Amino acid sequence: MYRGIPGNNKKLGIKPTEEDRAFVHALSRLKIGVRRIGVLMGERYRLGKPMSRMALYYHHRNDMKIEETEQGKRVKLRFEKEVIEAIERVIKHAS
Repeated sequence: MYRGIPGNNKKLGIKPTEEDRAFVHALSRLKIGVRRIGVLMGERYRLGKPMSRMALYYHHRNDMKIEETEQGKRVKLRFEKEVIEAIERVIKHAS
């Protein structure tokens, strides 16, 4: 079985701040996929490539956990309403 190169366990040196954790939590609340979050975090940390799922889960597993409660459903509905209103304003302004 292949176990990688011995001694090649270099860390990325990522130390997430509270702002990074809030960003990942907000993305997961909006039901953004893990691949897209990985791309965004790769850009945010200036990695030059998308952040791997393994690294994303290692650093942000607790930030991506969401309990679906009534409060969460209300926030989602309020967010959807705001998005629809913003789109309607753009359409109205364009015409």
